[in-house]
Amino acid sequence: MEARTKTRNGYASNGSSDFAIVGPGPFPYQYLAWTLHDSIKKKKDELTGLTPPSDLNLLKVSFAPPLLSYHLSSMVDGMYFGSMSGMPCYAGTLLPDSPIPGWTALEGTTAELTARLLAKTNPFRPEVSVPVMVAELVEAASLLKLATSNAITLVGSAHLNYNFGWKQTVQDIRKLAMLTSLIESRIAEFNAIISKGGLRRSGIYLSSAGYQNPIETGPIFSNGLGSWNGQVSASFRTKVWGSVRWVPNRASPVDLSKLTSFNQACKTVLDLRLPDPATIWEAIPFSWLADYFVNVGDTLSAIQDTDKVLPTDVCIMRHREVTLEIKGIVKPEEDYPYRRQNSISSGKTVYDWKLRNVVVPDSLGDLLSFRIMSKGQATNLIALLASLSRFK
Repeated sequence: MEARTKTRNGYASNGSSDFAIVGPGPFPYQYLAWTLHDSIKKKKDELTGLTPPSDLNLLKVSFAPPLLSYHLSSMVDGMYFGSMSGMPCYAGTLLPDSPIPGWTALEGTTAELTARLLAKTNPFRPEVSVPVMVAELVEAASLLKLATSNAITLVGSAHLNYNFGWKQTVQDIRKLAMLTSLIESRIAEFNAIISKGGLRRSGIYLSSAGYQNPIETGPIFSNGLGSWNGQVSASFRTKVWGSVRWVPNRASPVDLSKLTSFNQACKTVLDLRLPDPATIWEAIPFSWLADYFVNVGDTLSAIQDTDKVLPTDVCIMRHREVTLEIKGIVKPEEDYPYRRQNSISSGKTVYDWKLRNVVVPDSLGDLLSFRIMSKGQATNLIALLASLSRFK
């Protein structure tokens, strides 16, 4: 990778004068300044086959200068001394470097923006403590150690619905199936990331803001005939977004066979309008369900300890716009013994600034852990397992 800089400038001319000390014109002015800092000669990543991102700084400045017209004559006898017409004034000399609070106050720090980007895009956003969830799941799952003979007896009992709330149990199983299907989906997404070598998230909105600096006064033109001031209004707009590529820190996918078989059994049986208790009991492997959640602690702990999703090619993009509007201050027309007639058109300078910064995340901690459920989902799952303990 090799850094490079490209520039482009545009110039034009305008105006005329018949003052000897000024010259006949037309007079040059700059209407465009364009600067690019980026990198070339990049090598593709051997793992992904993609070209790595690099820092970019692109600044385009468009100048539309105020135009001064000036006529000088004698108040005594009306003698004509000379005039200037359409004289370009300075368009950008009063530009502030940044809004008064600073760009960081409007956008946020790079560290804050990076954390926001990763939190928004992490495929397995950590919202629950896996060790705590594991302990609670194992405790709740111990309630589901069922004996098949007892279950068959219960299914044949005329008091089943009254004593054990069969309809509510069916609803609980439906909810449990929804949660375990979601777990299956999350793991399948993780497996897809493994097979594809990564998951790219781009165009992620991070922040936007605007600011208006107080109006300032400063010089916009001077020559042998005098100097002229202008009122400068500077407004600032910024928008920040980001992109990241998440890659898995493992080569083999997570086994989904048992979870898929359970979810398929639930879907098949619970899609029936009025499944009878015996059908549900025979179709859904409750004994495996108990074993699955008893052993889920080892599974989840292993995932948390060994499986990470790592962010790469993290980029923070900023689009900053600065608009500088200039209004000329006209001098008094009477200045004995001269009569000065002058006018100044409004001018505008627009700075269009695009930045891309490649960030190497640091001190991410638990953000990179592979997590399956949110805190609320884990709580619901534990409650459902406990409610199914009516079978024991």
